[in-house]
Amino acid sequence: MIAAVKEAIERARPKKVVCLSTIGVQATQRNLLTQRKLLEEALRALQIPVAFLRPAWFMENFAWDVAGARDRGVIASFLQPLDKPVPMIATADIGRLAAQLIGEDWEGVRIVELEQPGAYTPNEVAATFAKILGRPVRAEVVPRETWGSCSGRWGRKTPSLVSRCSTASMKAGSNSNAGKPGA
Repeated sequence: MIAAVKEAIERARPKKVVCLSTIGVQATQRNLLTQRKLLEEALRALQIPVAFLRPAWFMENFAWDVAGARDRGVIASFLQPLDKPVPMIATADIGRLAAQLIGEDWEGVRIVELEQPGAYTPNEVAATFAKILGRPVRAEVVPRETWGSCSGRWGRKTPSLVSRCSTASMKAGSNSNAGKPGA
C-alpha cells in the first residue's frame, strides 16, 4: 500500500504533501506505528516538499471511556502509570494545522509534532469525568498481560505490537517545535 501511495503522489505531482503520521513513529522496535514509519521513509524520497504531522495522543480516544465512567465509575487506561502526564491533542486542532500547512510554502521535509499546552494524567481525566457526571470516577490500569485479549476486540492479531505501540507513544516526549507549523 505504501508503494501505491508513493506512486500515486508521483503521478499526481502535487505542489506539496501533508502527511498524518504519529508521535512515537521514531521507535526502533516493530509495533503498530511501524507502517507510519515506513510511509514516512518512502515519502521522504519524493522530489516535492513533504510535511509529516506527528500528533500526540488523541483526546478523542477518551470517548471510548464515557460508558465505563457513566455506568461503572471506571475508565480503563492503557496509559500507565496513572499519574504520568501524557501529551495530547484534539483532532480538530490537527485538521486546522494541516489546512494551514497546505497554504504555506517550504522546501524539503518538515516534521511537526503536535500537542496541546500541558499534559494530562489518566487520573486527571477520571476526575474530569467525575466532575461532568456528578459521580465518583476512577482510572484503572489495564494490565499489560490482558492487552492481547483487548486488542482482539479491535481486530488486531498482534498483542505484542499493541503493547509496543502504546509504550512508544507514551515514551515519546514533547518537542520544542510541537504544534509550531514553521518548525
